[in-house]
Amino acid sequence: MAYRRSPPSSAFDPFGIASKKRQAQEAPHHACASPGCNQPGEYRAPTDRRLADYKWLCLEHIREHNQKWNFYEGMSQEQLEEEIRKDSCWQRPTWKLGALGAQGPGSQAWNDHVRDDLGIFDRDRRQAEADRRRRRDDAERQARQQARQRRSGGETIEEKALRILDIEPPFTRETLRARYLLLVKKNHPDVNHGDPLAEERLKDINEAYKILLKAVNT
Repeated sequence: MAYRRSPPSSAFDPFGIASKKRQAQEAPHHACASPGCNQPGEYRAPTDRRLADYKWLCLEHIREHNQKWNFYEGMSQEQLEEEIRKDSCWQRPTWKLGALGAQGPGSQAWNDHVRDDLGIFDRDRRQAEADRRRRRDDAERQARQQARQRRSGGETIEEKALRILDIEPPFTRETLRARYLLLVKKNHPDVNHGDPLAEERLKDINEAYKILLKAVNT
């Protein structure tokens, strides 16, 4: 029994070949833009560096155009070097290597270049902000320490304890304890992911608290 094969459906065109042929057949025909040429213009040729305006040329004249075309014509040396640098990264925006990693989530550079609509980096951003606050507080505390040392030419055990707890007299026992608990929470190893420097700071804080507590009680 013979079966008649159905013609292929025009709708099945997985690679777009038929649609491209159809578009080529339906595309408007252009005459060659070269003066005096009556050949059809089948090839687009850019007219400026913006690559926004084109003219249509025949095969002979598109070859002539390509031989004469110089994209960089008229550029200064600085403009040429800038264009070459942009071409090295495919004309895409770039930033200094390590800029985002150094500043981290939540920084201005990170926010300018990274979109996190799903909040994937929220935890990293909060941790980064906490680390930046801690570094800023440490820098301010160190500055106060250096100023205090310059004024006195040295420091006693009590002055060192004041510097570590970053507290200025006079203060009450309750104020001292509140400051102590705040620093313990801030420098606890669990909060700082096992940072050994945090452990050393916590030891100094405990020792400083004992010294100042003894001074307050006497």
